[in-house]
Amino acid sequence: MLAFGNFTLSIGGTSIIPNLEKPPQILIQTTDEALYQAKQSGRDRYVFQSLELCNH
Repeated sequence: MLAFGNFTLSIGGTSIIPNLEKPPQILIQTTDEALYQAKQSGRDRYVFQSLELCNH
């Protein structure tokens, strides 16, 4: 236990393959969604998403 009390940590992350046709905001939006999923799952959680932004 810390001298000033306990703390929890929720982390959201995203990995992508860059694509010039997709706006950079999609990375921020997806990471934000992952963070909120981690927070909704409880304390001390992490959620990472992987986006494939390739032209196939």
